[in-house]
Amino acid sequence: MVERDGVTWTAMIQGYALNGHLDQALKLFQEMDLEGVVPDEATYSITFTSILTACSHAGEVPKGYLTLAKEIHASVLASQFWQNRYLANLLVEMYGKCGNLESASSVFATIDRDVVSWNSVVQGFAQHGQGRVALELFHEMILNAVAPQTRTCLSVLLACGHLGLLERSREYFLSMQGDHGLAPAVEHYRSMVDGLGRSGKVAEAESLIQTMPFLPDSVAWLTLLSACRTHSSGERGAIAAEKAFESDKRAASQYVLLSSLLNTRPAAKG
Repeated sequence: MVERDGVTWTAMIQGYALNGHLDQALKLFQEMDLEGVVPDEATYSITFTSILTACSHAGEVPKGYLTLAKEIHASVLASQFWQNRYLANLLVEMYGKCGNLESASSVFATIDRDVVSWNSVVQGFAQHGQGRVALELFHEMILNAVAPQTRTCLSVLLACGHLGLLERSREYFLSMQGDHGLAPAVEHYRSMVDGLGRSGKVAEAESLIQTMPFLPDSVAWLTLLSACRTHSSGERGAIAAEKAFESDKRAASQYVLLSSLLNTRPAAKG
């Protein structure tokens, strides 16, 4: 191939990024610049989303992710797209995903924010152990008359759960429907089950699962089972394991958790 245009470069970068080869994607991005091919909005957008997809599929931040994010960020700042809100939102999400919260906040502070911007920054802080900052940002979001989405609420519940703020998580959970007209999805119920379990309220967690407005999945039951292991609730843990298996017969993790529960608990508590 003698001559490669922006479309060709973008396709190659996307292919490497989606397959987790971020070092090679970065190399191609740099080579594109050296060959004088100027990235357009589509190039930036596709590259960003490819990296985000690769990161989410990996389950953890792949090696080279932050380096590539910074390289593309610098390129955007030097281009005509530095004020493009769509690209800025992707930058906030990218930095939040890899835990570079300082850079995420820096970009967030300079852009014309919409609900996507707020979602990304709240989620970034919630997922990386900065729950109190996430809650502060959520309150600021509400004060700025930006209506939260289900994704925002999930981040808030996650933050509360990790901080042990059970009562506040209840309030936020109830306010989804009451204040914002958002019906909690299964992910929100799971988050509440996790928060209750972390607080040792395994009976209440089980009750919440049983009263869900939809059929509980294996993840919900496994979340309860994990809490039962932590708090030595043997009988309830056995029930949770059975329900998890009924929901997904391919899952094996319930047996590992149940075995751990039965082998380590000093005495079963209902």
